[in-house]
Amino acid sequence: MTKFCNDLNRKSFELVNIWFQQYNHNETHGWHTHSENYTGVYYLEMPTGPQTQIFDGEIRNLPVQEGDLVIFPSFLIHRAPPVLNNNRKTMISIETRFYRF
Repeated sequence: MTKFCNDLNRKSFELVNIWFQQYNHNETHGWHTHSENYTGVYYLEMPTGPQTQIFDGEIRNLPVQEGDLVIFPSFLIHRAPPVLNNNRKTMISIETRFYRF
C-alpha cells in the first residue's frame, strides 16, 4: 500500500473498510460501486473464469490470479460474475482513502 501511495503521489492512506466474501457455484455479486477513493480486492481462493469485471462502456475482465491484489478507483462500476464450477471463490476487499498530506 505504501508503494501504491507513492505511485499516486500521496503522503498517507487510511484503510476505511475491510471484509471478505465467499462465493460457491452460481453465486455472484451484481454491478456496484464504492464510496471511498479506491477499492482493493485480494484473491485468496480463485476458481477458473472471470474474477472481477469492470464496466467502462464495455465489460472488461481483470486479468488476475490467485494471490493477486488489484486496486482500482471506487467509482468504477464492477461486479463478481457467477462462479461456474464447484470450486469456492474467496476474496478480501478493502476500501481506502489516500491523502496528499
